[in-house]
Amino acid sequence: MTIIEGVAILGALAWLPHLIKLMKDLITRPEVRIITQRSAEIGYTIFGPVLNLRIALSVRNRDIVISSIRIKLRHESGEEKLLSWQGIVQRLGQINPPQVGAIPFEKELSVLAIKLTPKEVEERLIRFLEEDYYSKKEPLESKADKKLNYLKGKGEYNPDDFLQSALFQLETRKIHSLI
Repeated sequence: MTIIEGVAILGALAWLPHLIKLMKDLITRPEVRIITQRSAEIGYTIFGPVLNLRIALSVRNRDIVISSIRIKLRHESGEEKLLSWQGIVQRLGQINPPQVGAIPFEKELSVLAIKLTPKEVEERLIRFLEEDYYSKKEPLESKADKKLNYLKGKGEYNPDDFLQSALFQLETRKIHSLI
């Protein structure tokens, strides 16, 4: 073996750690662990059905980015709702004034993504909403607002008549059918 062949073998071996890491990344899949609080806040707001759930997320094997979480809720009557995350609250700490007690210091985040690394556990309060409800509610509210503004512009607005009008009842029926 010549010096050139030895240098060539040494140069090829220099790629070995990179190739091993590449193979490991291709073979291993990230494993996400989700730990939830025992209770959740379930309710109904002007945005439709809402679920607030405090969760802790951890990952094993490698970093990942989570860009969506959906939860399917089933009522005891059998009706199902698909809720997707719309907001995140991250607790940064708490302030302890002597006369007031513990006050949590939190940061509200819009939802784009959460990056998880194997070294950290992310604990967040995630707000879930039903996307279909809000997207279908918007045009119905717009029609009712146009009718309201039209009646007010003509000076014919009477709250009781407006609430009893066929348009309002129709819009209300459509909204309730989404619930």
